[in-house]
Amino acid sequence: MKGQWPPPSPDTQPHRLAHYRGRWDEVGISTFPLHQNEKRPVCDDWQTRLPADMWTEAERRTDTANTQHNIGVRAGQLSTRPDTSLAVIDMDNATSRRNATAHLASMGIDAATVRTASGSGRHAYLLASGVPDNFTWRKINKDIGGGELRAGRGAYVVAPCSEIDSTCYIFTAGNIETLITQPVVTWQDLKWLLPDTTQRRPRTRKSTHTDATTPPQVNALPVRLQRRNMPAHTLALLGWCANAKKGEGLSNYATRSEVEAAAVTQLIGCGWTLDEVRGAFEKHQPKHFTEQGSQRGRYIAHTFRRQVSWLSNTPIRLMLADLYAEVQTIPWEGRTGNTNRDVFLALIAHCYRFDTAAVYAAQRDLAEHAHSARQTVPNALKRLQEMGCVMFLEKADRTRRRGERWAVVGLPSTQGVGVISHKPYKGCLGSKGGSVREHTSAEADAGLAARFSGLWAVRGGLGRSCKAVCLHLSDKPQSVRDLISATGKKRKAVSRALAELSQLGIAEQAKRGGYVRGKVSLVEVAHHLGAEELTTRRRSRHTWEREAYAKLMKLSGGKV
Repeated sequence: MKGQWPPPSPDTQPHRLAHYRGRWDEVGISTFPLHQNEKRPVCDDWQTRLPADMWTEAERRTDTANTQHNIGVRAGQLSTRPDTSLAVIDMDNATSRRNATAHLASMGIDAATVRTASGSGRHAYLLASGVPDNFTWRKINKDIGGGELRAGRGAYVVAPCSEIDSTCYIFTAGNIETLITQPVVTWQDLKWLLPDTTQRRPRTRKSTHTDATTPPQVNALPVRLQRRNMPAHTLALLGWCANAKKGEGLSNYATRSEVEAAAVTQLIGCGWTLDEVRGAFEKHQPKHFTEQGSQRGRYIAHTFRRQVSWLSNTPIRLMLADLYAEVQTIPWEGRTGNTNRDVFLALIAHCYRFDTAAVYAAQRDLAEHAHSARQTVPNALKRLQEMGCVMFLEKADRTRRRGERWAVVGLPSTQGVGVISHKPYKGCLGSKGGSVREHTSAEADAGLAARFSGLWAVRGGLGRSCKAVCLHLSDKPQSVRDLISATGKKRKAVSRALAELSQLGIAEQAKRGGYVRGKVSLVEVAHHLGAEELTTRRRSRHTWEREAYAKLMKLSGGKV
């Protein structure tokens, strides 16, 4: 075939999806659909969903007669061998190929190897034991060459029989069946691939556990996500868990506790708080959860914190959280400044949910997160693009029910596009000094996000100027002039906001002048103003609008 390189062998003929899916499944390796001619997953929550569920959704979304998906292989535990994980060495250049292959040969391993669409890259598939639960991927040591080690559930590779720009992924050594006959290497045998910073450091008096691969434990995500209802696939997982027996697994989840952890992760991605997650578990009664007895609360809290920590410690999410915190604290001047800020935060949160700096975003989703009218969002995005904060990439596709595609660039004061290599995603993001800070949990904000988001910018609640001033209040007295400088608002707006916040007890005047944070918490004010009812009313409105739009699209055949 013209333009086809490398030429496919009979065993690696492209577009034999059902055949290859069956072969991967037989050896216990999980697969999921990627977009045609792309490396991007069809389902954004691919890290936690069941493979069969994702393939069903991919077939439902597209015209399978004209669309041929690529196939992704997820690293992590094999469903047929719970004590064994799939690890992949992604070798980007000739140096890493030469060094890694030579080292594997010295260990007596002839790894199943795939040639990638770039032609120069190789994927070496390994079976490993003892992979840490919190490990996903790391760049390999620069002395070895360019590339990555991917060994956790949050990592994947594009696999045969995928095709990108008429170039096939093919096995150049071994195949799926020979892979499971390879010797199983231990995690210690793979540490030579990683930089020295990931090795265990010697113990000191100050710390007895300093493994750099262990992320800090946090209680909530540092970014407020848009609240969504429980997905059908999460409900299916909880339904399965209700009757699961001890030691029983599901697909590539080795145990029922792993299935419960996957359900918790999916709910965290839907913006649920710990209380809401526990409420869902109490309602659906997963077997392992109920067996904890009086320790159910401790068990679900531990699982929640562990999964939050796992989700929040990817390079892109760390940088997005850094930007999110900065956007909240810098002054946004002008009449539309607060709206610009809230829509920008909504887009950052949308990117954070999917762990990428470029995302398809429906205007209604952004409006719901920003507490704005849907008609306000396009104008705010246009202003943000003029400021250099965001970048428009692709128009909306109503037929595929896909919103516009936008990329987060950075703040006007820190403008400068830097390319982040976080395979499989590559995005643009500017950050002050390019620094990555460790973020503590945003517990107050996360709690209010789910139950009291109606507190801000909703009729009957507090306005955007009140939110801007409230964000800058602290225990240190600040004058009206200080708050004007911090928020970018005019004196009249700041004075009015301070008067309203003082009346509610959120702010109060210090003895020596200036304003400090009041003794009344935002949660108390939210209850006083009925913010939970306002939030429910807003969500009901958005749900009704979405259902009405879906019916309209169905009746018109997507030609609205």
